[in-house]
Amino acid sequence: MIVDNIVNCEKYYGVNDKFKKAFDFLKKAPADLAEGRHEIEGDEIYAVVQSYVTKKEEECICEGHRKYIDVQYMVSGNEFMKITDISSVKSEAIYDENKDLELFSTGEACDKIVMAPGKFAIFFPNDIHKGAIMYTIPSAIKKIIVKVRV
Repeated sequence: MIVDNIVNCEKYYGVNDKFKKAFDFLKKAPADLAEGRHEIEGDEIYAVVQSYVTKKEEECICEGHRKYIDVQYMVSGNEFMKITDISSVKSEAIYDENKDLELFSTGEACDKIVMAPGKFAIFFPNDIHKGAIMYTIPSAIKKIIVKVRV
């Protein structure tokens, strides 16, 4: 897991050869970018724009991905997130290869972060994450998730 501000994104270009394209997209994306999927480099790198209202933690899901790294960028609003290593959780569902999605129970040893406008978080396949949690009160948020194939 990496958490930082978009102004520092160049520091992470060397982590993965596709991160520069992912961050270039995020830096140029207008605040009113439409929800849904946006192509960057076919299935190798693409973005998904989401808008929703955060909710109580017990209403949120804990998820992981095997084929993609998530680069989650907060456009507006605040969101609380929990992150843990895959070794500390149990799978709750069969892995959906088409969605690259596996649901997990949250482990006790979780890192906690607050995502605010301008911040990004990078979740690797071993980083199980639970988002959409309200920080203090429900908040309307908009985020861009760039999916980078492993």
